[in-house]
Amino acid sequence: MAREVELTTLSPAQRLTPSAERVLEQFYEGQAVKHRKERERLERIGFDKRPHTKWNRQELYLNPENRNRAKAVSREHLLRHPEWWLQGSREKLGEHKLRDFIALHHFLWVDLDDLYLEPEARRSEDVFVGLNGNMCEQFLLDVTRSAFSVDEQHFEFARELRTQSSAAVEPAEVEEMKNDFASRVSVAVENCLSKNEPYLTRAVTIAMSQSGLANLERACLAPQVAVSGGEQLLRFALRSVASEGPWDLDLSVRKAGFEQCIVYRPPLGAGASATDAEDEYAAPAACSPSSFFVRSCSIRYSLVGSEQNVQIDVQSLHQQHRLLDTKGLPLPGFG
Repeated sequence: MAREVELTTLSPAQRLTPSAERVLEQFYEGQAVKHRKERERLERIGFDKRPHTKWNRQELYLNPENRNRAKAVSREHLLRHPEWWLQGSREKLGEHKLRDFIALHHFLWVDLDDLYLEPEARRSEDVFVGLNGNMCEQFLLDVTRSAFSVDEQHFEFARELRTQSSAAVEPAEVEEMKNDFASRVSVAVENCLSKNEPYLTRAVTIAMSQSGLANLERACLAPQVAVSGGEQLLRFALRSVASEGPWDLDLSVRKAGFEQCIVYRPPLGAGASATDAEDEYAAPAACSPSSFFVRSCSIRYSLVGSEQNVQIDVQSLHQQHRLLDTKGLPLPGFG
């Protein structure tokens, strides 16, 4: 199968507005600055293990040809959603929100693009297993920690475990239950993705793992929050819009009931990277157990063109937070 590029020839009327183009440029410049610092750190310690996933990821932003190609894919995605950036649109996004959409789509696309690369050029270490070799291994490792809805079938291992006899369940029996649960979820996902297109299954199951949630969290420029204690609820909902696709995937993470958190405030500017910990300010704080934060997104996967290449489209991205101190007052910056 040919590698997806998502590029088209644009007429003058199919151009981003200057403000949207500026946000796009700033995002990629921010990524270039971040990865240039990482490259310099590697070179200072004498890192010479090339090819290597870290080095390859840096090359995506430091090599002008690679960066321009990725930027063109992001631009194509924005052109499918003029309501986000056209003047006068009722759904027009602010610069920081638009930057978050650009970031999430880009990080998801990087994972997809990686599937088409030769092993020595890959930017991640994803492994694929299962009967057809298309299930992301991390998805299977994470599967019992999350709740799933796949074409209206519902799966939640913790709930299934609670329904067992009140008698103690032997560790070997728990392992058997985990394996059975992973198998049932995998079959449901494969049945939903009825086209059995390898790259589609791989891309979707990457997103249905911790990797997808990490993409969601690092895409958001708003302060990153690391919590101590409390509960975390992870949900994935996959559904086929029609028998031949497209397929919609909803991801959400909710953290609540924690009593301590560390707030990482990213650098200012639409191009700043929410993962550039070197430039972030970490502020530990005691919290009210009523504190919570939620992040969620919706992603559409389609097979396009005569070669049925996988296309990713970010359709929504939301975040909500309520971070209170021990007196029940909003933490600084969260009022």
